Amino acid sequence: MPNNRKPRKKYIPRAVERPFLTSTEVNDMTSMLDDLALIVELKLCRGLINRKDIERIHQFFNWIGFSIAKRREIDPENYAEAVDIQRAGASAFGSLIERSNRQQQMNPGEPRRYIPSGDEMKAIQECVTYFLEPMKEALRTNTVSMVKEFQAMRLYISHNANKDHAKSEEYEFRKFS
Repeated sequence: MPNNRKPRKKYIPRAVERPFLTSTEVNDMTSMLDDLALIVELKLCRGLINRKDIERIHQFFNWIGFSIAKRREIDPENYAEAVDIQRAGASAFGSLIERSNRQQQMNPGEPRRYIPSGDEMKAIQECVTYFLEPMKEALRTNTVSMVKEFQAMRLYISHNANKDHAKSEEYEFRKFS
């Protein structure tokens, strides 16, 4: 018989907290992925995307680049296919941005418009449909790694952005390679 007559405390499981991971960051990323499919499928083909949509697509392409770079150990055939699709989508998105910038320079008084060509739209849509579901699944199953990749991508973009360029109206696509 034990010397202590007090009953044991009831076990209460506590959630494990990660100090660098906030729920708002995860919610922002999931909402970005949810909205991205609608942006690409509905707004891109009609030429109705705005600067905020362009920035979301830009973040998505760079996030894919960081994710692919980290996962070089996967099957070589699948890796090569994923890299080709990502590069085709990123180059199509970059040419869309360049054309929009040229049009804005020729007609500075008009509002900025982002209207893709057929090939650009096809490449961007293919890239988004290829990577969207795996990215959502990875965000659900491997949240910490995906958040780290997302934060590294944001840090990469912010360090490579030209401060004078950030003040201007022109938007330039900077991709991870």
